[in-house]
Amino acid sequence: MNTKSLISALLIIAIAMTLSSVAASVFVYYPLSITLSPTAPDVKLVEGSNAGQADLGGSTITVTITGSTKASITIHPTNERTYYKNVTVIVNTGSATYYGWIKVNTPISANGITAAKLIIKDTSGATVATVDLKSTTLQGGFSIPASGKLFIDIEVQIDSTIDPTTITSGNVASIDLVYSPQSVETPP
Repeated sequence: MNTKSLISALLIIAIAMTLSSVAASVFVYYPLSITLSPTAPDVKLVEGSNAGQADLGGSTITVTITGSTKASITIHPTNERTYYKNVTVIVNTGSATYYGWIKVNTPISANGITAAKLIIKDTSGATVATVDLKSTTLQGGFSIPASGKLFIDIEVQIDSTIDPTTITSGNVASIDLVYSPQSVETPP
């Protein structure tokens, strides 16, 4: 066998070995046991004092709480600035402080709505967080005190030059209240 043939044979063997090592994989399985021990939530949502009260245009401020962890709110703002006070309440029934954020999954995007905010206040009336409902960033960084409450207000501004009844899309925000027993890292 000449040198050229030997190099060709070695090259073919090297390619075959490379292809066979790419196709071969080794998997090792170590057994782990994961136990889920569900617990009742310490942090709950309840209707605020203005839920079910009169709204503009003969409507009602509607707050529907499902299972104490999901809220659906319907309000009826008009031109300029409309402020809704104490629509929903975040209640911590536990004995530990929790740390909260608001994640806006779907922002208010309707033309004509110039601002939409969720304002979170403590029992003294001080603002602990203001959330821009037109932005998808994680917002907040507030604490929910042990055995405490936070009150949710909503502020909406609609351009005075448009008929607010024509806003029929982009007028719904989908948000998550995110909380944790620690504040060292922000949620994903």
